[in-house]
Amino acid sequence: MFGSVDTWFYKVLAGINSDPAGPGFRRIIIRPHVVGDLNHVSVSINTIRGMISSSWKKNGHWLTLDITLPVNTQAKVSVPKIKLSNVTIKESGKTIWENDSYLGGIAGITGGSQNDERVTFDVGSGSYFFEVSGRK
Repeated sequence: MFGSVDTWFYKVLAGINSDPAGPGFRRIIIRPHVVGDLNHVSVSINTIRGMISSSWKKNGHWLTLDITLPVNTQAKVSVPKIKLSNVTIKESGKTIWENDSYLGGIAGITGGSQNDERVTFDVGSGSYFFEVSGRK
C-alpha cells in the first residue's frame, strides 16, 4: 500500500528517474519538483548501477541541488528556477549558467539549455552541488 508513496518521493519530489534511452539507470533523469511550502528533500536509492542521490533545499531567492550519480552513468539534470528571473547557477562555487547562457568549465558537465521553468545540464557520473540564485 505504501509503495506508491515511496515512489512518489523519489520520482517526483527528488526527481530521480531512469531515462528510457538508457535502461537500467545507465542514463538518468534528475528533475526535482519544488512544491508548496516544502523547503527541503533528500532521497537516495540503490540501483543496479549503484547509489543515486538527490537532495534540494529552498530558501526564498535561492535553491541548492546536491546530486550523486554512479560510475559509468550519464544524466540530464534539470535544475528548477523556482520562479526567479536573471538566474545564475553555480556548481561547487563556479558559475556555469549566467545571462541565459551555459558557460562551461566544469569537468563532467558538457552542456546546458533552459526553458521557462528549468535549466538542464548534461552530466556524467560523479557528485555535483548546484546553487541557484536570482530575483523574484
